[in-house]
Amino acid sequence: MFYDYSDAVSAFLNKKFIRLFSRLKTILPIDEINLLDSVNLVYEEAEKITKQKLLHIAKKKYRELGGEDTIDEIWLNDFLSNVNPTTGYIYLNEVDRKRSRCFESLVKSQNRAKDVKTALRYYSAMVTQYTIDVADAAAVEAYKSQGIKKVRWRSCIDNRVCKTCFERNKKIYDIDKIPSKHWNCRCWLEAVKE
Repeated sequence: MFYDYSDAVSAFLNKKFIRLFSRLKTILPIDEINLLDSVNLVYEEAEKITKQKLLHIAKKKYRELGGEDTIDEIWLNDFLSNVNPTTGYIYLNEVDRKRSRCFESLVKSQNRAKDVKTALRYYSAMVTQYTIDVADAAAVEAYKSQGIKKVRWRSCIDNRVCKTCFERNKKIYDIDKIPSKHWNCRCWLEAVKE
C-alpha cells in the first residue's frame, strides 16, 4: 500500500527533524536574538526538506496511478496554499504558528529539552498529515488526468478503523465530491472505471 511508502518518508523526515531541532537545546535562553535566528533557521530548513519530500511523494503517487509527469513545485505550492480544511490551517500559516510557539516556549523554558521535543512532535505530526494529504491530492489529480469521474472509498478494516471510515468503505463518490478525511486517516481512493 502507498501509505507504507509515505510512512517510510515520514520516518525519514522525523530523523532529519530530530537532528535539526536538537540544535535548539544548546542555545542560551538569555540570548533571545540568537534564539530567534536559530529557531527561524531550523524551521526554514525543516520546511525546505518537507517540501522536497512532499513533492517526491506527490510525483511518485501520480506516476504510480498512471498520470503523466505534470506534478511540479507549482502544483505543490498551489495545493499547500489551498489545503484541505481537515488539516486545520493553511500550510504556511501553520508552519509560522508552530515556529512562533516554539520560540515563545524556549524563551520561557524551564526545561529546554522537553520544549524542543514538544516542538518537534508538533511539527512531525503536521508533516505526517501533509504526506497523507499530498498523496491523496496527487491520486485525485492522476485520476482526473485519465478522465475518471468516480472513486471508491477504501478503508483499512481492522480494530483501529473509525465508524465513519467503516461506513464509507466501498462507497462510490463523484471525484469532485469526495468527503474530507479525518486527521491521520488511513483510507485511500480507487478509480472506478465506467
